[in-house]
Amino acid sequence: MKTILVVDDYDDLRAIVRRILTTDGYDVLEASNGKEAALVYAQHRPDLVLTDLIMPDGEGLELIEHLRGLYKQVKIIAMSGGGRGSKANYLALAKKLGADYTIEIPFSLEELLSVVRLAIETEPPLPGAVE
Repeated sequence: MKTILVVDDYDDLRAIVRRILTTDGYDVLEASNGKEAALVYAQHRPDLVLTDLIMPDGEGLELIEHLRGLYKQVKIIAMSGGGRGSKANYLALAKKLGADYTIEIPFSLEELLSVVRLAIETEPPLPGAVE
């Protein structure tokens, strides 16, 4: 069973995502901010990180940089509802910092499962490989 770390400061969104993912057969870990997520990742090494970008106590952009710097093979999906700027700007920056995939909030059940399955099933490039 693949494990996914869901990172979001909204308890309700985490609960919805957890329900969707567990129903689809995934094991789910949770964190409410980037700092907590970094600790959870170090302890459990989940197969995928699904992180919001705008959060207090450690934003998702900082988490992406942190994880990508320490764990080159980590698979990351960034999600954003926009916050103080446009969704597209935050998601584009997340891609530049190392997110493998992005998804806009709100998303449908099908959109979420599609990007999660794609991320889980896609092998990361070997270190030093040309993409």
